[in-house]
Amino acid sequence: MKTLIQNLFTPGNDKADHIWYAGPLVIHLLWLTALIVTIFTIPVSLFSSGYVIFSILIRFLLVLVGLRGLKRFYLDKNIDAGYYEFWKHYTGYAIVVTYIFCIFPQVVRDFHKTSVAPEGLGFIIGVLLTTLFPALLYLLLSFDRTRLATGAYSNAALEERRVLKKDKKLQKEKRKVLKKERNFLQNLWYEWVEPILGAIIWVLLINHLLFQLYQIPTESMVPTFLTKDRVIVTKTQYGPTIPLTEYRLPSFSKPQTGQIVTFSSPEMDDADSDLRYKNVFTRIFQPFIYIITFTKVDIDSDDAGNPKARLLVKRVVAEPEEKLCILNDQVYKKTETTEWTLMDDIPGESEYGRTNLYYNENPLMHYQRINPSIREITNGVITLVEGFDSGEIPTLLEREKSRFLSLISIRGAGELQKELAIVLSLLSKPNEELKSELSYFLRYMSYINTLQASQGEKDELIVRFGQTLERYPAVTFYRELSELSFFLEQEASNSGYLNENIQTSFEPSKASDPYDDFMIRVNGLYKYYRLVFYNGLLASPAGTLEQMLTEKGLVLYQTEKPLLPEGLEELFGLNVYTDGLERASTGGRGDYYNFFEVMQFPAYPAAEDEYLGDGDYFLMGDNRYNSLDARLGRTTHYVALDKSDNSAFGKSVEVSWDGHVMTRKHIQGRVRAVLFPFTRFKFF
Repeated sequence: MKTLIQNLFTPGNDKADHIWYAGPLVIHLLWLTALIVTIFTIPVSLFSSGYVIFSILIRFLLVLVGLRGLKRFYLDKNIDAGYYEFWKHYTGYAIVVTYIFCIFPQVVRDFHKTSVAPEGLGFIIGVLLTTLFPALLYLLLSFDRTRLATGAYSNAALEERRVLKKDKKLQKEKRKVLKKERNFLQNLWYEWVEPILGAIIWVLLINHLLFQLYQIPTESMVPTFLTKDRVIVTKTQYGPTIPLTEYRLPSFSKPQTGQIVTFSSPEMDDADSDLRYKNVFTRIFQPFIYIITFTKVDIDSDDAGNPKARLLVKRVVAEPEEKLCILNDQVYKKTETTEWTLMDDIPGESEYGRTNLYYNENPLMHYQRINPSIREITNGVITLVEGFDSGEIPTLLEREKSRFLSLISIRGAGELQKELAIVLSLLSKPNEELKSELSYFLRYMSYINTLQASQGEKDELIVRFGQTLERYPAVTFYRELSELSFFLEQEASNSGYLNENIQTSFEPSKASDPYDDFMIRVNGLYKYYRLVFYNGLLASPAGTLEQMLTEKGLVLYQTEKPLLPEGLEELFGLNVYTDGLERASTGGRGDYYNFFEVMQFPAYPAAEDEYLGDGDYFLMGDNRYNSLDARLGRTTHYVALDKSDNSAFGKSVEVSWDGHVMTRKHIQGRVRAVLFPFTRFKFF
């Protein structure tokens, strides 16, 4: 053993510099030792994973190849310049291989969220130290002193190498000679594969640790970004993660309100999500293969073959120790020391996000949900609600409720319901026709910028949509008759049902935020105008109820600007405001083109004394009408406008709200500039 060690540390050249000979040797030995030691730090329970076993086999392979190199370099002392350069290149790639396959157990644990942690941060530090050894070895092998000390080069050969580096003509000639000496596979590797592979590894490291280019996939950030804008994202400011782990390097600052950030979708943590990587292998190698094939090969694409939206861009709207709500497109914020304040009025902040993104304002936008005609209706409702004194609504409700119950008692709920059933049957066809017509125009209005049509044809489309919208109160008329029929049927089978379900009192003073206060009034007014409308119909002296409703209904469907019954105009506005526009039925179920869920958002976090936690951020798209952000989820549910009124007569709306924060774990970097197209070049 003593002879072996003595042989290892004795240079083959008596004139060799012992430090430059022994230094790489020691690093080489430490690297091989660390590879073996890391195997014993893996918890036994993780050995059930095939990926972990595979990573161990790769480590053994690295050790075997390392021992072979060690023998040739330091025992046999039989190396030439060609083998030396090959070994240097091998060591460079071994840095990546060492890190990836040593970190595998941690990736397995994080991917499956197992309770077993391979020593946590200590394990990560061990992997980083193990990876440091081949990195140091590669660095030492890059010095001419090491080349000389190992005997791979003579002084004359080193001088020739230096001259070659400076003379491009000689380099070209040398390259031709090497091409002739190598076989096809060797030329393929050295001329194509290795340069591309090396460039990709550097690109991956730079993208992960420093900055990256990102292409905007959707219109959620219009007008700040348009689809396919290419932006540059810096990673150092918020602290990049250690590759393939959830641990972060130190950061220079924290995200702040108004900053635009990139983040990984939290859905990737959900075992049932389509965004989650298929397995550990794709988790590690999908980004690498995607880049090495110039985005042509994606081993974890969606069913249509498109890249999955794992990295997204949004703007920070609220920070730790804040809470927010949205009322009529305006963001309000609150802290423990401040009351609810409009974001526009907070010093140093402004309410980011444009909601009036109309076709005539932004011709580059492909899709729009809102347009001037619909905005006029919603603005009218806002004015109506703001103009009402909350204190008088309970009195008005009580008056109309008494009248409603009295009118029903005169004719009988059962008899009235039978007449309504006949009317609804007669109006069903024109109602569906009008909804189909509206659906047709809505579809084209939503994509008006991308239509292959002249400006004159687009102008005509806008006019015809407006005319159809003027007839839309007929759909509200039909819907309210259907609701009335339901209420009468319930009353006929259960006397007292309506008296119990029409709540007339509320206490807006108990509302905890602007959203709640406003929606309590909306709920009260919806019930009030519904009762006014119902009472006007039931008290009509024009023949039988059936004749009057049939005649009035047909007039509404056939007239561009129909004369509306009392209360229906307000109900029409409130209906559009809360439910949106009802389109042609699909599968017998109502389908609504909704605005409410993107115009509004109740206080978040919901508890009155709860605020965003440390490291939690609320993100939203600038184009709130077309942004799946921290307000929304992927499933719908109903919420009552007035939390204290869950009665059948109270107003509930269908929303996909699923308030959630983005943690520092998911935030990747900050967008600093639009680089392309050059016409939109801009710094942030």
